Amino acid sequence: LETQRWRVQFGGNQPARWATYEPGGILAEPFLSKMKLAVKVGKTVCVHAGLTTEQLEEHGGIAGMNRQAREWITQTNATFNNFGSYKTLDEVMDKANERYNLTVSQAPSFLMGGIGQRTPVWMRDYSSPPDVPLGDKEAVDLLEDCLDYLDADRMVMGHSVQRRINGVVDGKAWRIDVGMSNGVMGNLPEVLEVKMKNGKEVVSVLTVDGSVSSSERVQSSLGAFLQSLI
Repeated sequence: LETQRWRVQFGGNQPARWATYEPGGILAEPFLSKMKLAVKVGKTVCVHAGLTTEQLEEHGGIAGMNRQAREWITQTNATFNNFGSYKTLDEVMDKANERYNLTVSQAPSFLMGGIGQRTPVWMRDYSSPPDVPLGDKEAVDLLEDCLDYLDADRMVMGHSVQRRINGVVDGKAWRIDVGMSNGVMGNLPEVLEVKMKNGKEVVSVLTVDGSVSSSERVQSSLGAFLQSLI
């Protein structure tokens, strides 16, 4: 291309990634539309960061959230000039603002927010601080109330990187993001396994050295944990 002005419309982000994964983008329908915001299998709920009863009641439960997220990511309400035959910088800036405003204004509220806010893709109430028991009573109450609402035994989440997969609140929350990418922490891969055995769900952790019982990875109470450090 004769000019780099076309890049401005992507607001400083990677153009190929934005054009591919934005609402109505190249892979929005064939790939992203097939993904779920959250799923429940048996008594296990999986979500990127966490769920609360308030979110679920407001947005039609897991099914409602999945539907709204899918509708948003597949919408095509504008045509953008990805390859950039723009004549002026003002024209590029206008398209950049239009691109951003369309993406944000039409997104479901539960996809918005910022670091740590209580939404399914941002909250850290159940996963932070990493690798230690959950000591925030409000977070424990939120978790247990949500599991009761969903008739589930455990919630599995990523988002906050841990040294290794671990469970808190008696195994009601499992934090499974071990940062195995070299761009994060380069940790060894681990997998949380939930299998039916004699009519019950049995949780274990698969490591490079073999399977580990869930009891070995469930963090003790915060008081007991602090006592163990003395």
